[in-house]
Amino acid sequence: MHTSTALHDVVRPEDGETLGRVRRTAAPDGWRPETVFGAALGEPVASREEAEDVVRSRGLAALSEPWEVRRPGEEWQQCWLLEVRPERVRVSWTPPKYLLAGQAEDVDVPPAQLRLPPG
Repeated sequence: MHTSTALHDVVRPEDGETLGRVRRTAAPDGWRPETVFGAALGEPVASREEAEDVVRSRGLAALSEPWEVRRPGEEWQQCWLLEVRPERVRVSWTPPKYLLAGQAEDVDVPPAQLRLPPG
């Protein structure tokens, strides 16, 4: 079993860009790949190294895909990520190439309420 801490940033060595992070799960030796804002990039995997590989291959690319957000009391709604930081996510309700003034907003939801669409 690993004795390291539960959360690790995955950084691109060429330029120091944070690609995402990996988090230890409750399962023994389980690790979950995550975005920089904490949403899952996939199912937990057995090793930290496997989780880091997922982050390296999907971390930044996944941010350009459509996502879904669920605000309290609402259903999942499709959105596009415009800006992501560990503490905040800004989304558009229309694809960015069609973005008009007023169609973007910061969403204040826990990372579990943002997801890549199932399937």
